[in-house]
Amino acid sequence: MKTTSLSALAAGLSLALSGCFGAPSATRPEAGPLRLAAWNIEHLAEANGTGCRPRTDADYQALRAYAEALNADVIAVQEVESKAAVERVFDPSRYVVVVEDRVASGRGGACRGEDGLTIRDQRTGFAIRKGLAFERQADLVALQLGNADLRSGVDIVVRPRGGQPVRLLSVHLKSGCSSGDRNEACPTLMQQVPVMEDWIDRRAAEGVRFAVLGDFN
Repeated sequence: MKTTSLSALAAGLSLALSGCFGAPSATRPEAGPLRLAAWNIEHLAEANGTGCRPRTDADYQALRAYAEALNADVIAVQEVESKAAVERVFDPSRYVVVVEDRVASGRGGACRGEDGLTIRDQRTGFAIRKGLAFERQADLVALQLGNADLRSGVDIVVRPRGGQPVRLLSVHLKSGCSSGDRNEACPTLMQQVPVMEDWIDRRAAEGVRFAVLGDFN
């Protein structure tokens, strides 16, 4: 579970957005800023004992307890198999879950260093606190570069009660380039960067508040 800097990120985004919003939504009785977070949940599968990070009921309960303690309003998630997988962590009575519509290539293969385990789909998405109005935009499929094994971005507009709307993008860029610029993943990552920059430039030109959240590798 990748949680090292999650709380710090959430706190920093809360401070950054603290002057942007008015009254909180009905499900957030406390006054304060909109609280955003990003969480790569590392091969989060729907079913117990599957994927590259097989988990038990106790593991899912621990993840849900962490999500409850985080108490964020919008969480950008990465490496999730499906909506059902996310709802094992974020209580569907409290959060609305949206996951990218990408149809995966079906490529599986063994998990690195894990005999007998196979890779499951990895998608991006959001968990949004119920009562917080939002609108889903078209997924940023250009991030896939025409490759069904690459992840698109999930794009939403959040409308806090009494505050200004915020456009949010959840991304998970190509992994591997961080291990060295000669890695075969680097050209792919370098092609994804301008796609993300274009999305940012368009939001800036529109004059809307926005944030890009996720795993940039």
